[in-house]
Amino acid sequence: MQHASAPAAASPTVPRAEAAATRRDDGARSAGPARWALLALFAGAVTIGFSGIFVRWSETGPIATGFYRMGIAGVFLALLPFLVPAARPRAAAPATRRDRLWLVAGGVFFAADIAAWHPALMLTTISNATFIGNVSTIFVALGAWLIFKRRIGWLFVLGMAVTLAGAALLMGVSFTLAASRLLGDALSLVAAVFYGGYFLIVAHLRPRLPTFTIVTWTSLVCAALLLPLAALRGEALLPATLAGWAPLIGIGLLVHVGGQGAIAFAFAHLSPQFTALGTFLQPVAAAVFAWLLLGERIGLADIAGSAVILLGIWLAHKGSRRDAAAEAAARAPAAPGAAR
Repeated sequence: MQHASAPAAASPTVPRAEAAATRRDDGARSAGPARWALLALFAGAVTIGFSGIFVRWSETGPIATGFYRMGIAGVFLALLPFLVPAARPRAAAPATRRDRLWLVAGGVFFAADIAAWHPALMLTTISNATFIGNVSTIFVALGAWLIFKRRIGWLFVLGMAVTLAGAALLMGVSFTLAASRLLGDALSLVAAVFYGGYFLIVAHLRPRLPTFTIVTWTSLVCAALLLPLAALRGEALLPATLAGWAPLIGIGLLVHVGGQGAIAFAFAHLSPQFTALGTFLQPVAAAVFAWLLLGERIGLADIAGSAVILLGIWLAHKGSRRDAAAEAAARAPAAPGAAR
């Protein structure tokens, strides 16, 4: 009888070992999609860096350019299943009535973002508009914490602070506050709120709907709202030359289908707060593209700011992984025999 108790005493270690092995296997299976999502996030952020270049080259008004961005992307994606049979299963993905309402809301939020941020570029400096517009990360982090109950640890907060500091350094002395620019700065802040709301909606929908469905619906809704707004503002709705269509096609297919599509894909495998923070690569890419294509100078502050942004994103990624591991551990059921 004395010897029979030995296996019973050792048995609690077996479920714990099995649970640990299961967690390792789950981590290995999830590591692949997470790496692809991280690559997609960075590629999307870099691609979106072309946005300002195309807007500057556009021969139409700022909101009209936004209409073409969304309209070309939406029509292309809507027609894609008829041209590429492999895309038909994703196009036929079922969506509930509630999901469709969320998709419409995503288009409304993105339209509000463009309607505020594009005119802001005409009312304040590009540096002000870019820096203030990118504080959408803060709103996404708050929304992820308050709405989705996501864990946000000190390391992610540190990474976000370092990234914001790097962005401020990248903007350099060109970031200034002046009474003549207050309206443009205020519009940039409004745009940041709506852009953050769009990100949260995508994060809410992405676990259930494919990237194709989200980007197609939100693009078409957004385009339908921006066209009458551009007409009411009296903007030029058509490019003056045939070459003027090139930046419109570029911003629609490269920036929105490619860039925003890649970011929407990343939301399925990365936390919403980190995905939003990862888009801070956009001003880094924009500075490089402006140097290469528009002849704008890159100074020491630009290089240092870019390096600090990359450091902040790396810290935030480490913090996001730590937070995700803590959330998974909290959700995991206790191993049998582990309770005291």
